[in-house]
Amino acid sequence: MDKTIEKLQLLSNKQLTTIILWLIRDLLNWSKNDRVRDELRSHSAMILEAFLYQINKQTINEEE
Repeated sequence: MDKTIEKLQLLSNKQLTTIILWLIRDLLNWSKNDRVRDELRSHSAMILEAFLYQINKQTINEEE
């Protein structure tokens, strides 16, 4: 995991944004797809909510 964190810290803003958008889209799709098991849909929705909360929190912090 440490190597993954190190790699993440080396990425450009564009690369990070691409990864975050990909994750948000996947989590949104998994949370809304009736063919996905209920447990995975619920878990995906929870992680999506946490992601969006952190994005909104950082946006608010930068505006202050």
